[in-house]
Amino acid sequence: MGTDKAALIGPRVEAVLRQCFPQTLVVREDDTPGLGPIGGLATALRRVETDAIFLVACDMPLLDPVVIRELTELLTGYDAVVPQAGEYFEPLHAVYHRRCLSIVEEQIRAGDLSLQRLIPRLNARLVSRPDWGRTLCNVNTLAEWAALQY
Repeated sequence: MGTDKAALIGPRVEAVLRQCFPQTLVVREDDTPGLGPIGGLATALRRVETDAIFLVACDMPLLDPVVIRELTELLTGYDAVVPQAGEYFEPLHAVYHRRCLSIVEEQIRAGDLSLQRLIPRLNARLVSRPDWGRTLCNVNTLAEWAALQY
């Protein structure tokens, strides 16, 4: 992108999350750097004071509080609630119970850093909703970001 996504888009993401939850935890530095998104998930699950978290990437500026609340309400009886589009999961716009931490850490120890391969290992509720497409999109270029400003 040529600039710090978290600094550019993060404030918008954080503002939406504050509408949804009484507490927000922003992980800016993982406990173990270099692991990518699974490292952020592990860090968040270790630091959380609640039973569950909503994990979102910092480059998803079109978050919808209604969708976030719906996902969190579906967690009962599951380890995670994850949107699915076709054969792919959106693990960076999902709800995780803190009991997932042991499986996340086991996968990291095995050297597998893929969140796509983590989801099938969890007792995950997969949710496929075509009307959620916009809230799941991420921004990867300054042109995409600029287009959202209008």
